[in-house]
Amino acid sequence: MCIRDSLTLQQAASIFGCGPGGHVTTWGQLGLTGAWAKQPIHIFGYPSDNNIAAFFALKVFETGGGGGPTLPNGPKWACDIKEYANTYDANDKPIVSSDAFMMKDLGRDRYAIAYSGIAEQTPEVKALALAARAGAPYIPFTLSTVADRSYPLTRSMYLYLNAAPGHPAKPAVEEFVRFILSRQGQESVAKQKIFLPLTAAAVQQELKKLP
Repeated sequence: MCIRDSLTLQQAASIFGCGPGGHVTTWGQLGLTGAWAKQPIHIFGYPSDNNIAAFFALKVFETGGGGGPTLPNGPKWACDIKEYANTYDANDKPIVSSDAFMMKDLGRDRYAIAYSGIAEQTPEVKALALAARAGAPYIPFTLSTVADRSYPLTRSMYLYLNAAPGHPAKPAVEEFVRFILSRQGQESVAKQKIFLPLTAAAVQQELKKLP
């Protein structure tokens, strides 16, 4: 039996926290059979105050309909999650990358599962197709499904302008936004290899918001 290659967000909520069916702890509870059935799920992640953890909690526990009980300060994470955090020197510069260690451990443990950013994926691990809810289609993890925001765990970065409704932004600010949405601006985004550029349809939609 090969490792499962798809999950719903509700199942992810039950793995990393306490979803509608409680906390899932074995691969057999997700439908895997044979040698996998009784194997424990080793879950890796970040401390709850990490920005990726906060995004994951919002999408999986809340927006994704995890439905599990929550604590006063946020969702109830599974207590058996192994957390990875950066180590910093005296000048507050990172000297140990949590991402590198987590992906290394994930690649060595066939019974583990983790969440991380797109840039951290390595050849030793694979991304899972996700469905936003039970019965919804499973969307594979690709650059195109992230770019068009069909992949359920896509994170968007937003730009806000300090302009009252009905009042245009300052010319210099508007020109800067138009540059970001231009071909040159989007190529600059792509070269950073941190974020993906907008699709052509998304650019046109954003341009309509400008005067």
